[in-house]
Amino acid sequence: MNMSQVRVGSHKHKNSLISIITSVFIIAVLFVAGPADAVLLHIIDLPDTAYRGTVVNFIFEIDLGPMERIPIQSIIIELVNPDTSTTTCSFYPDGTLMPQSFDIFRCHALDIKNTRMVGATPGDRFGYDHTTGYWQVYGYGYGYGYGYGYGYGYGYGYGSIQSELSYNVTWDTLKYGYNKKHGLEGNYTIKMSVIPDHTYAYHTAPQKIALIKHPNEKDICNPVSGPWTCTGMYTSTRILPDTCTIGDDMEVTINIDINESNKPGILILNEYIPEGFIVTDSNGANYDAQKRILRWFIVESEYYGTTIEDTVFTYKIMPQTQNKEFLFGTVGDSIQIYMTEGDDALECTINQSQVKDTDGDEWPDYIDCNITNPYVYPGAPEICNGIDDDCDGDIDEGVKNTCMDYTTCTAYQTCAACPAEPPEICRNGIDENCNGDIDEGCPPSPEPPVYGTFTVIRDLPDNTPKGTEFNVTITVNINESDIPSYYVIKEYIPHGIEVTGRGTGYYNESTRVIRWFVVESERFGGHVQDIVYTYTVKSDTPTTYTFNGWVVSKDVYFEPAGDIRTDILA
Repeated sequence: MNMSQVRVGSHKHKNSLISIITSVFIIAVLFVAGPADAVLLHIIDLPDTAYRGTVVNFIFEIDLGPMERIPIQSIIIELVNPDTSTTTCSFYPDGTLMPQSFDIFRCHALDIKNTRMVGATPGDRFGYDHTTGYWQVYGYGYGYGYGYGYGYGYGYGYGSIQSELSYNVTWDTLKYGYNKKHGLEGNYTIKMSVIPDHTYAYHTAPQKIALIKHPNEKDICNPVSGPWTCTGMYTSTRILPDTCTIGDDMEVTINIDINESNKPGILILNEYIPEGFIVTDSNGANYDAQKRILRWFIVESEYYGTTIEDTVFTYKIMPQTQNKEFLFGTVGDSIQIYMTEGDDALECTINQSQVKDTDGDEWPDYIDCNITNPYVYPGAPEICNGIDDDCDGDIDEGVKNTCMDYTTCTAYQTCAACPAEPPEICRNGIDENCNGDIDEGCPPSPEPPVYGTFTVIRDLPDNTPKGTEFNVTITVNINESDIPSYYVIKEYIPHGIEVTGRGTGYYNESTRVIRWFVVESERFGGHVQDIVYTYTVKSDTPTTYTFNGWVVSKDVYFEPAGDIRTDILA
């Protein structure tokens, strides 16, 4: 054999061994240390600028490296506003607002929706885990190979199995600004965070976005000094009909004449409707029935596609009260007030030929709240029938029966007759008639009977060497002038004590109880008298043992007197 070949072969084996050891060491370090920055968060497609009042969309991504797992408790969106205040909104991973953010109005302008997890292998998981109670996503992967060519290799890293959890985020800036555009303009900073099930949180880098005014959007007057400082001139003239008849519709006209050389940027007209009229057709105006105000609002704006020009407002009302002069007028606002000129007073009368009484209850249809039921009219007696008989807007007020649900002791109102009050059942601990008292009117419970008097005394030795049997005695002394009809004695044997002789008692090994039962009975030959019961025990475990038991005479229980402890010596 050529010795040089032997040396060369030995050198190859040595190099192979070193390579294997080095590979194993690197693999161990990778498994222990893992890749750095394995969890990365990104805000994607967030524009640098957006028009105020529009909806902004962007993507929030969670990138995971191999062997990374995130049980997600919450996702947080943090916005720093132009005035440096901060709005923080917390969401569950399914996109619903968490309780601490639900009462924040601005958080309802934000919405997140889970869209996908890309690049995942069959071993990856994401979604709600019913075992842990968290949303989670994780990915992993590895590869290895070896051969007989004295080589070994192991690969570890992100590779193509890197996982990505993605959310679409929607920001309704108009809703965020409480539906007011003029206060939205400025620079904002957005940061997204993920809170796992431990103290460390993951964050994106803060990104900036500016909300700006659309070039075609025209301000409502002057937002610098306030949204309602308008200039310009116009006149408004009201035209009322010459006469009006109670129960008939009448139309009111308001003519708006704009001064073209000094046109206002906004037109607001508030028309007060006097008491005694109901509005039957507002014709596009907003009517506040509580304040009795009809309101028209027009903005000169190319952005909204509206212009201020000469126009005519009309609305219809119906008078309900006769022989009264009604005064119409313009109601003040926070802008410059233009008083409506023209007619402002109207007197209405009843035209008997035009007043209808469809149901014949002598109440005209324009006053009657139910023109098909002659028993329903203003001031009619209220009947418990589920309708408003007296036309006051309330149903069955003051006529319902207040009853008691005796199964739950809760009061309720009904038109039906109340159920009868149930009788009280004695000694069941239940308030059947729901009056707050239990078992009232019942005779007192009898005292537990005592059948006879006697004493039971246990006797134990002070100490006994281990492994040595000793006797336990139970002495019963009967009071001959008050003999019980029966008694039961039960003696519990402590664990560690072995019963070697039960005497006349019955011993249950599973419950560790010796029992003696005596009844005074000629039929069974039983006789209650003074007696001593003896049983024998031993123990191989040195310690102090505590004996206990109980005596039953009818339903009277008491414990034996005498010794309860004994020591087993080593």
